[in-house]
Amino acid sequence: MDNFYIVLTDFENKLRPAINAFLDEILPLVIMFAGVITTIYLGYKVIRSWTGENEKLDAATLLRPCLILAALALYKPLVILLIEKPVEYVNEIVLTGAERATSKPRANFRKEVRDILTFQQNTGGPGGGGVKDLLQVHPVLEFFHLFVFFFAFIAGGYILFKQLIVKTIYLVVGPFALAFSLIVGNERTVISWFQGFFSVLLWLPILSILQTIMMLIPLQDPANAFTGKDIIFSFVLQIVMVLIILKTPQYANILVAQGSSIGQQAGGTLTSMIKNIPQTLIQAGKGGSKSKEKN
Repeated sequence: MDNFYIVLTDFENKLRPAINAFLDEILPLVIMFAGVITTIYLGYKVIRSWTGENEKLDAATLLRPCLILAALALYKPLVILLIEKPVEYVNEIVLTGAERATSKPRANFRKEVRDILTFQQNTGGPGGGGVKDLLQVHPVLEFFHLFVFFFAFIAGGYILFKQLIVKTIYLVVGPFALAFSLIVGNERTVISWFQGFFSVLLWLPILSILQTIMMLIPLQDPANAFTGKDIIFSFVLQIVMVLIILKTPQYANILVAQGSSIGQQAGGTLTSMIKNIPQTLIQAGKGGSKSKEKN
């Protein structure tokens, strides 16, 4: 699994220069397009002012298009300064706190979280067996256990890969959001884009917070009352933790007034699939009991 993060980091390092080159090509054209919209915008405001429709040409009306054009000219450095750097600072706060709370170096966080997400109780069941022995009584139960185990293994990587794609979309769409905000009645486009972009970048610190909480769960503690007595606890906890990881985009939206609508969709299909597991398990159990009664 660690190789996945290495590949993901390498993929991002190669993708960002290509995206920057793409931005370098489209930014001059978008600035020209914004200049045309600015001319139409100012013309519209002047005509309304001349026709006496209570429209005044104040300083804000003239200053706003100039600020938008300046933001387009300085787009890439402004994204780094106003969006990426603050989120990096927030993530550093979370990781520093996590190191102190768990007394573990951040380099080991991924392994620790992976071990917790894939934890399987090996004792405490009927006859002293573990959760595998319990779920092997029916092929459907065993299949869903493998299904949950697989997604528990890749949940964190899935969110990070999803974030990479979505934040790239926001980065490329940004210049167009600035330009289209000059259209009358479309002024809030910039705010929606900014808050959505900020929300997507917050997935990383939110994921770090969730992983820290999981590392603080005394799952491996022999004195833990749950894992020592209830065989199904580890399986239920595994499902809950996977669902929590997949809900990272929604938790990030808590910190932003108007979060990413794309982010709200992330993991939705996987979450609904995993949410249906308990009902499927119950139905499978009923089916198994009915077949036994017939026999």
